[in-house]
Amino acid sequence: MKSLLPFFLALLSLAPESFSAVFSQGMAEVGTHVITSREVQISWVVEQALLLQKTEKTEKIDKADKVDRSQWRVQIGDSNFNSELQQVMVESMVRQEAESFSVAQVSPESVHKDSEALLPLLQAWPEWKKWEVSDSELEAVLLRRKTAKQFLKFKTESSGVIVGDEEAKAYFEKNRLKFGSSSFIQFRDTIKEVLAQKQLEEKLKDWFEILRRKYKVRRLNPPAASVEPAKKQ
Repeated sequence: MKSLLPFFLALLSLAPESFSAVFSQGMAEVGTHVITSREVQISWVVEQALLLQKTEKTEKIDKADKVDRSQWRVQIGDSNFNSELQQVMVESMVRQEAESFSVAQVSPESVHKDSEALLPLLQAWPEWKKWEVSDSELEAVLLRRKTAKQFLKFKTESSGVIVGDEEAKAYFEKNRLKFGSSSFIQFRDTIKEVLAQKQLEEKLKDWFEILRRKYKVRRLNPPAASVEPAKKQ
């Protein structure tokens, strides 16, 4: 989603804070869904909070307001923003595919529960309150992530990738120097796992390409400057 970006970015550099606070820019299209800069930035923060939540469980972090959140704010065009945009694009098309087949459905109750558990970490960050992220926005991000994750798990488990002894042995012989004087039996299971993983990755890569065409996934013209997530109106 790109057009008139330089013009709008120039306006942002001159506009008062109230203008930038309500501005959100289209970044990509997946089917009929437009991914905005606000969605990407919120999604990035949610991901950081989820990682922190895992750390809290293992390291017992008690003070949510004392956590270093210096990496939570991203800017349009930087590596973290671009990485998150790609992630949101993939999750969006996978979720749409899951819904079209009624596979990997996620209950609203589980999403709401996850949202409630995450809110203390998010609300302890002043920027989150400033963005005025609604409950429905947060739950939409969590629903997209959970559905995509479950459908990818389903796709992986039903891929039917099986590597036999003959295929593994052929790989062993072709790469004999890597294994030194070790016997095939010593590395058979490991070789099978590696080859199975490679085949699965190739199948998923082909599948992603099919989804990309099916849902007409495309990037819009990327801007070079940052835009603060727009407040929900």
